Amino acid sequence: MAFNKDFMANMGVSLTSGFVGNPWSYKLKTDTLAVIKAANYFDEFKDQLTIDDYIYVVGSDGEEFLVVVAVSPNVTTKPLTNDAVSSSIIASSAKTTIGGGVIETFGDGRIQAGDLIFAMMQTEGASPVTILAARVNGTGFDIEFSGDPSSDHVFSFIAVRVV
Repeated sequence: MAFNKDFMANMGVSLTSGFVGNPWSYKLKTDTLAVIKAANYFDEFKDQLTIDDYIYVVGSDGEEFLVVVAVSPNVTTKPLTNDAVSSSIIASSAKTTIGGGVIETFGDGRIQAGDLIFAMMQTEGASPVTILAARVNGTGFDIEFSGDPSSDHVFSFIAVRVV
């Protein structure tokens, strides 16, 4: 398959000092991760990407975090590893919403002030909502939704520590 810009979204996360790249998400469950990670896959979107941007990708066979390492002449990405841009993945998981409000708090003792939280809806519930923001709090992180997500939405998150 081919890249589809309709499935690419800026995650709009508040970034900490020292972090250069922009956070993106890309979810196209008709392509495998191998196809998405192939050279030049994101070329159609290269005018919006910059070196050190993060792309949280979900394919038909899983999910992964990529970092953009080149945009010219073609977009090149590589999996996020501890040496990619001096960052470490601290935690990642899928969570189910509990409902009751537009902001939900999730505890995770591994997450610290200054970490970055990237969240992406994995499974929409009966009354679909979108993720507006993800923020670190003192004991984990908060997710702000566009409405009450009730208890039937599943989202994935990744916490990244920039060192």
